[in-house]
Amino acid sequence: MSQYIKEELKRAFLSRTTIATAFIAIILMVIGVTDSFQLDSYWLKHQSIFYLFVWGFTEGSSPYLLLLFPMISAIPFAASLISDSKSGMSKYIALRMERKRYLQIKFFINALVGGFVLMIGPLVGLIALLIMKIFNHNPMLAMEVEKGFNLSTSTGQLFFDIGIESVWLMIVILLANLFIQGMVFSTFALGMSTVIQNKYLTLVLPLGYLIFSGTVLATIHPNLYIVAIYNLSSLRDGIQWWLGSVLFYLSLGSILYVIGGKIIAEKYV
Repeated sequence: MSQYIKEELKRAFLSRTTIATAFIAIILMVIGVTDSFQLDSYWLKHQSIFYLFVWGFTEGSSPYLLLLFPMISAIPFAASLISDSKSGMSKYIALRMERKRYLQIKFFINALVGGFVLMIGPLVGLIALLIMKIFNHNPMLAMEVEKGFNLSTSTGQLFFDIGIESVWLMIVILLANLFIQGMVFSTFALGMSTVIQNKYLTLVLPLGYLIFSGTVLATIHPNLYIVAIYNLSSLRDGIQWWLGSVLFYLSLGSILYVIGGKIIAEKYV
């Protein structure tokens, strides 16, 4: 079984699809950050690394990663159960291990790779910004800017409001949240894949749900828009909104996967 786990990890993290998705996430982060370069050089030189970092994936005028994050999370591995079942690979695997163990491994590896591809873009962007800091001498955090810019949406202001003023702790929390959201929505997509049983719809459905949550659910409450847990804005109304949303989507995806996974396994194995 350990050999199968190694093979599945290699398949999940080193596949062309995963590498391409990670590259796309990095490009989207670069686009988001470089959008700020259109402003004057004086502003850029004196802006904080934290602000440029956040600008790249959530607050900027070109936050493409924010708009595509559910689909980015799902692309690498969420449709793998359907692909394995329809290609006959699951029948071969069933000869080597019990079905329950196979489904468990698939579940956890999908969550890990989903978190990885969503976090890698901002992480690489942060490293690039820290290298820029060596030559440009940008401050890590400009409190007077973070506290004064767009107070209704500023991520820096959000952290100050809940008592966090360490820039490194802010960055760690943001990166950890990206990894968690990647895990959550790759799991959500994996669970939905067992219902729709179409690998292409599995990849598109998360994007459709983002649009639905932003146009329909957000009219009920702004925190029902899934972007509110991606950019942590739901924390303004208490951690219960963020935690409740994460647990809801994770539980829904898990339940659908457990039920649908057994049905698919019985159908194709």
